[in-house]
Amino acid sequence: MTYQRSAAQRIAERETGEPTQSDQRAAERLMEQFLASVAPPSEESPSGAGSDNPPESSEEGPGAASTLAVELRLLLSMQEEIQQRTQELVIQKQSAEGLSPAGRAELEHLRRRQNELAIGTRELLESTAEELP
Repeated sequence: MTYQRSAAQRIAERETGEPTQSDQRAAERLMEQFLASVAPPSEESPSGAGSDNPPESSEEGPGAASTLAVELRLLLSMQEEIQQRTQELVIQKQSAEGLSPAGRAELEHLRRRQNELAIGTRELLESTAEELP
């Protein structure tokens, strides 16, 4: 994901301001949109209306979609946590005290997590794309 990698790069450069947070929010929005697109249809969905036969289950069926949804929710939760902590570090950095050595270490940790999250998200999306017909 371009937004996640961009945010990770900015965090590595100790840039935690609006451009970094904007990329993090954009990454969250994209994950939310993707999650919505793969969410299984609700029971009120017209696609199953009028049919007494339950849909056949397969690896690409509802079970796979729900597993993907769980994985995406986890990734989204991780992205939100990184975003929130980045915002907190921005406030600390802008205070009279500035960013402490512990804050700088945490910033480096957030950069690594943001990069790992970008890689994990990309791998998940690539494996999902390979499974599509």
